[in-house]
Amino acid sequence: REVMDLVMRAALLSWCWLSGVMAGCEHTNVSLHLTELNWVEEVENNDKLITYVEFSAPWCRWSGTHSCDDMAAAWEELANKYGPTHEDVLIGEVDCGRWPGYDNVTKIGIPSMCSIHGIKEYPTVRAFSPFFGLHGMNYSGESEPEPLNAFLEKQLTKICKVTQGDQGYVASAVCSTQDANYMHQWGQKSPVQVETELKRLKTVFFKAVNEQIETTKHFEWMGHRINILKQLNRLAPPQEAKDEL
Repeated sequence: REVMDLVMRAALLSWCWLSGVMAGCEHTNVSLHLTELNWVEEVENNDKLITYVEFSAPWCRWSGTHSCDDMAAAWEELANKYGPTHEDVLIGEVDCGRWPGYDNVTKIGIPSMCSIHGIKEYPTVRAFSPFFGLHGMNYSGESEPEPLNAFLEKQLTKICKVTQGDQGYVASAVCSTQDANYMHQWGQKSPVQVETELKRLKTVFFKAVNEQIETTKHFEWMGHRINILKQLNRLAPPQEAKDEL
């Protein structure tokens, strides 16, 4: 399959170059275009509860395959529904047909996100959140807006949420006792302490993602902690955080 993908990539790029329509080889969806070059900034470092990603390839969409054609339209509708400023959700897409990036410092190629996440079929849709472990939750329904949205909303209900109450931070009903205790413990820390611990945990967690390590109880709990710290960091008073920094 990997050899076939490479052949298809070469054929696609040759056709685009010869026909002079490189613009037509780019995705046109309004969802955020994600690559290995911006994944850390846009996915790992965002403050969303879920990053909802479609993995596809141009030849899948142009092959006349109904699942690819339908998904392209459904994904654009979903991206328009949530938009780039939604508080809890980021809608993105990955073009598995593009060549992987290149690190100008190490002078070596950067593995594509499709490779890192083991994407074998197009289209593949996955909901990413540290709360779900290292590699996210796969969507296996129809390529239609309604079931895609229903899956997303269902995943949102599973995540431990932190809100600001009159007496301090409040954990949602789905939070475990361990989650709630951790929230209360770190809710008493300063914004700088929260942000420092968040960065430390994310470094370890996403290193495991890139090394394609399987989710264990250790990383599962680490993901829960990252989820809580992200929300505490998001709820921190901006002026207080600025003053301490």
